[in-house]
Amino acid sequence: MIEEMKQEYPELESLSDFVISDVTKVISDQVVITESAESVVDVAGNIAKGYYINGMKSSSNCNIVLTGRVSQKESHITVTNMKGEILNQNVLTRNKRFRLRAHRYCCNLLGFNAITVCILDEIGLYNISDSSYQKKNISDMVKTWPEERHVCSVTTNPAKNEIIVGTNSREVYAFDYQLNYSHIIVLPDVIKQSDDITVHDGNLLICDYEGRSSYAVTMVTSGSKVVYRFTKPNLGGVDLRPYSMCIGMGGFIYMLWEDELQRNTVLTQYSRDGRQLLTTMPVADNAECITTSVVDGEEKLMIATITSGKIYIYIYGLVPV
Repeated sequence: MIEEMKQEYPELESLSDFVISDVTKVISDQVVITESAESVVDVAGNIAKGYYINGMKSSSNCNIVLTGRVSQKESHITVTNMKGEILNQNVLTRNKRFRLRAHRYCCNLLGFNAITVCILDEIGLYNISDSSYQKKNISDMVKTWPEERHVCSVTTNPAKNEIIVGTNSREVYAFDYQLNYSHIIVLPDVIKQSDDITVHDGNLLICDYEGRSSYAVTMVTSGSKVVYRFTKPNLGGVDLRPYSMCIGMGGFIYMLWEDELQRNTVLTQYSRDGRQLLTTMPVADNAECITTSVVDGEEKLMIATITSGKIYIYIYGLVPV
């Protein structure tokens, strides 16, 4: 599979996300998040007002990939640098009109290719260097795809060279790196849907916004089981919902939670095994998604926000102690 990927995507040979020697100092038994943002990337002046953000990831050269909806039928894939200047942008139109808006999500990169999914059932690879895009419809590959089903999230499982797509159901779908369908994983019945997912230590981590909880589950085609449930942060007795997460290079887990009514938002940090809540801190109530990146050899935490229809990215330090 790796050799096939190198033939189809030769840039994988030359691209490396980071040099281990450059970031060794961040691999620590404890990492402290700075109390306030160290800097803010102002995308507001360069991206059209009203663009929404559903997903964010960083590339090896510190560029940022943003995905989201534009309108009922249109979504966008935007590549910006750390100054907020747009390098590439595609606005994509769905061929059919759907009741649901064109939310678009993304996950970690394969070489120069960002993996992205869009409601209802689109999966694709976007080349951030030349803006080319190849896509497939999941319903064309999965004949049991129900009419009301739609994608909610996407991640990769590097151990098995898989792309995993979360949905508004207990079923998640696995594909190879050429977007060919492989199999379905049925999640435990305590989970309602997978609003954000990532793979960590052989388990699938899930933000279940509808179910108001987040979990680590086993990744088997049948009989998936809960490994553990994440401790929910306490915000004055408010019942928070998880909606975005990422894994830092040191293995620590970061997650955004919100109060659906008041939109109060908190950031949580968990231990490497996910069983201990280490940090809870308030962040901007308009926070949309979270990721990590390496900037000048140091790991940073990035939170994308939308204020009055304009996009800003807040950069927090992750300080090893």
